[in-house]
Amino acid sequence: MHILYNGETYPIENFRPSASAVVWTGLHGLELPISGSIVTRRDEDLFALRSDYSADYERCIYDGSTLTLTNEPEPEPWEPEEELELEPTVGDVIKLFEALIGVESDGSNEDE
Repeated sequence: MHILYNGETYPIENFRPSASAVVWTGLHGLELPISGSIVTRRDEDLFALRSDYSADYERCIYDGSTLTLTNEPEPEPWEPEEELELEPTVGDVIKLFEALIGVESDGSNEDE
């Protein structure tokens, strides 16, 4: 398969269309920005499998071998809200031990 873009033919390995995006893989030699139509064609008979227009998509991502046109929003980086305590306290270890042996305590010492 290949795509026809700006009057040039570019071989591709595969393409994956979905409801909100289309991805072409094994695609080399494109330069950003992408604008206009991209026609995906079969090599054997040049039959046009699909035509996509860059203006129909919110974002264009090209990493040198994969071109993605998508309407999905850019992912936002995840940051934890607070620092997680990684080392257990003595109280955590006692509670875990009690849970394992089936004993419940109210935290007070009955021997005193």
